[in-house]
Amino acid sequence: MKFVARTTAPSATNKYYIRTGKGGYNRAMEINTKTHSCLPNCVAMAHGRWLESQKQTNYKKYDKLPTGNAENYYPYTKDGYKRGKTPKLGAIICWRKGKAGVASDGAGHVAFVEKVYANGDVLTSNSAYSGSRYYTKVYKKANNYYMGANYTFQGFIYNPTDFSEPKKKYYTVKKGDTLTKIAAKYKTTVAELVKLNNIADPNKIYPGQKIRVK
Repeated sequence: MKFVARTTAPSATNKYYIRTGKGGYNRAMEINTKTHSCLPNCVAMAHGRWLESQKQTNYKKYDKLPTGNAENYYPYTKDGYKRGKTPKLGAIICWRKGKAGVASDGAGHVAFVEKVYANGDVLTSNSAYSGSRYYTKVYKKANNYYMGANYTFQGFIYNPTDFSEPKKKYYTVKKGDTLTKIAAKYKTTVAELVKLNNIADPNKIYPGQKIRVK
């Protein structure tokens, strides 16, 4: 299945973020009693994107994720979904805060992986309980997907859907190369190369570095 990333907030009437039994498909707790929205809440975003990415509405069959505090999602294996430390498209990235299962020291956080960069960084969809309804954020592999003080990266819960991705092509940087030269060679733009590879400084590339060009 072709993966369709979300980078903007879902509408207030999007049923993937409205509580089950109230006209929607989301199994997280209801936040707004007037609209029956489950947002803002990180677990609601995870449940919503999990189904939305699969284009499924049967939450009983296609959403077996746990409910409750975010830090309990990764340790919960009864849902049958595979888990691991390698980022994958459509996965849920999980953090605990303090000790998993101890609500008094924090509830943790989960986010939905919208894109995986060549260097392992991930672009994610997020929501914050009592905070932002929707925001995107890049978490970096080099920092062990650091989220904040007292948060510990647990791993990824893998989406069972096989998302097809465009065929990727890479170029190994040689001495004297610049992004401008590489972009011209592969008929693309520096801006696109920066976006594909999550490059912080387009003027700093080094020999041996693998650059995704397609």
